[in-house]
Amino acid sequence: MIKHILLLAKRDFLQRGRSKGFLVMVGLSVIAILAVGPIIQTFDDGEVAIAIGLTGSMPADLEPAIRGVAAASERLIEIETVEDVAAGEDLLQEGDLAVLIVDGDQLVWADEPRGDAGSVVRPAIAAVQRQAAIDELGLSAAEAQGLLAPEPPEERRLEPEDPERTGRIVAGYISIFVLYIAILVFGQFVMLGVTEEKSSRVIEVVLSKVKPESILAGKIIGIGLLGLVQVLAMVGAVLVAVQMLGSDFEIPPIGLQVALTSILWFVLGYGFYSTMYAGLGATITRQEDMQGAAMLPAILILPAYFIALISLETPDSTLARISSLIPPTSPIVMPMRNAVTDVPVVENLAAVGIILATVVVLVKIAARIYRGAALRIGAKVPIREAWRAATR
Repeated sequence: MIKHILLLAKRDFLQRGRSKGFLVMVGLSVIAILAVGPIIQTFDDGEVAIAIGLTGSMPADLEPAIRGVAAASERLIEIETVEDVAAGEDLLQEGDLAVLIVDGDQLVWADEPRGDAGSVVRPAIAAVQRQAAIDELGLSAAEAQGLLAPEPPEERRLEPEDPERTGRIVAGYISIFVLYIAILVFGQFVMLGVTEEKSSRVIEVVLSKVKPESILAGKIIGIGLLGLVQVLAMVGAVLVAVQMLGSDFEIPPIGLQVALTSILWFVLGYGFYSTMYAGLGATITRQEDMQGAAMLPAILILPAYFIALISLETPDSTLARISSLIPPTSPIVMPMRNAVTDVPVVENLAAVGIILATVVVLVKIAARIYRGAALRIGAKVPIREAWRAATR
């Protein structure tokens, strides 16, 4: 039986791996990812200076304050003294100014206030006004500092701050998205392969020599390996693209453990869903019927995607923990939890054991449906009818 499974897996891997469709899909995916860097660099004109206009009676220390805020926030600015308000408004309308400051305390915008300009001029004006109030009250530097910046309260944490939290959140989101897409896409490839063999009558020859369980297992393994190849190719392209973008873009340090966990759960999740796709694919002959047959796995995996997203900030909540233990949600939720937090080994082992046991049961169910429907050509075979036909 194992020999048959490996032979069938090799056949599917080589047959589909050499197909123009697969090669084009992998090639286009890699090219699209690699093209991101040059496209960004082509259209990136660098930072554009914020044009700030000054008119009217200005405090002497306003312009230095604006330049100080801009330097502290690493903003590039250009300050222009305008003859009067009317001239400044004309420059605003023409787009030559981002904001006009009148008499040191009034901001004039062309339409909606710009956040980048506002983040520079508002703090600068506030600082000048505070200093004027301090001078008027005759406060010393120490008194002003105590009034404006009182001693902060003492703080302590029950749990130490995780310096890698942001990177973990990013890694969790990436794992959710990649696993969701990969499982759906390559699960449907399995359905397509079953449907093609059924419509071409190849399945009649194969079934005369091999058990349905071996056919399903071989097809799932062969196409799954192709899926893993494409995922690894895309990850490699992402790494190259990031290097092409230079030091402005960094990959968060998610660690080898997170990467290996994600690969493991791709294999487990793919095995779970592709088994369903294979059984359902045996009930149809025409590729036009695939969309309807593929609805059940898609409906099951969609809640897993949303639960994983809403659990990114609370990976140890009751919803996240339960969803990470049981199929059909565990293939998406558990790798997310492993990326974001430290999941107990017992929970990981339990989740893996449960999904493996479920896959074994699903293979037997799908094989029975396969046996009862694979040789039926024509209209779609109802699952109940295929189940009953397998006992005859």
